[in-house]
Parts: sequence; C-alpha cells; structure tokens
Amino acid sequence: MTYALQYRTSRPSRPSSQAGFSLLELMIALVVVGILAAIALPSYRSYVLRSNRALVRAILVDIAAKLEAEALASRGIYPTNFDFYLAGGTPPILDKTEIDLDREGHITADAMAASTYRIRLEPLETAAVPLRYRLTATAVNNQAQDQACATLVVESNGLRTATPGNNAVCWSR
Repeated sequence: MTYALQYRTSRPSRPSSQAGFSLLELMIALVVVGILAAIALPSYRSYVLRSNRALVRAILVDIAAKLEAEALASRGIYPTNFDFYLAGGTPPILDKTEIDLDREGHITADAMAASTYRIRLEPLETAAVPLRYRLTATAVNNQAQDQACATLVVESNGLRTATPGNNAVCWSR
C-alpha cells in the first residue's frame, strides 16, 4: 500500500473579521464618552452644590434651635459666640463668632481649603444685651460656584433669606 502525500498549495483561510478595533471605531467610542461626560459633569456639580447647601441649611436650623434653648435658659439673652455649640468638642473651640463647615459636616474654627461654608453669629444688641441674633452662612472655596444661593441667613425672628437668589429655591432644595 502506498500513500500519496498531498501538499496544500493555498494558504489556510483567515477568519472574515479581524481581532481588535480600528482607529475609527476607537475615535467614535471616545467621542461618545466625551459627550456623555459633558452632559453628566455639570449635573453632578449641581448635585454637589445642592447637597452642600442642604447640609448648611440643616446646621443653621440646628444652631438656631440651640440658640433659642440657650436664650430660654438665660432669660431671653442670646449667646455672643459659639461656645454653647462647640465647647463639648475635642479640642473645645472657644470664643469664636465664625466657624467653618466642610462637606462632611465637620465644624472647625480655622479656615480650611475643604470648607464649603463660613458661618458667622452676629448678636444684634438692644440696650447692650443681645436680644436678637443673625446667623449667616457664606459659601467659600468650591461652594462659591453656587452663585444663586451664595449667602444663607437665619434670624432670631425666624426669617430665612438668601442672597442673591430666590428664598424659596435656596431654602427648599
């Protein structure tokens, strides 16, 4: 028995599609990702500004409630600094009329790069005794981009205002 060897004279067939992506396909994918990022990034920044604003609103309302409790305990006289609010901390923050708030809700007495708002307590004196107050939260650092609600104010009479924006928008969402 003899066997004949057969040789292939043609190359093995290649698969019809090549592995990998062409430069054109990669460029199209990058353009799509760029468009999605251009849409999502401003929305994300707006969300961060609004969430920081919500945090400072909650802090302002909390401080105002504690100011009212202090006034009840001292026959209607409001504190002139944040000792009533911060004295229990470690280390205690004493004799401060301005405090800083970061995006995690931590309060410090020193201006920091991570601060989002600077909160100021202004005793409004009548006959040399602080019978009224004003709490003012001013946006700082990256939060200063929130130009619609750059300053939030709470007064002892319950009035809540925002400058330069619309009070309803700044105090509701």
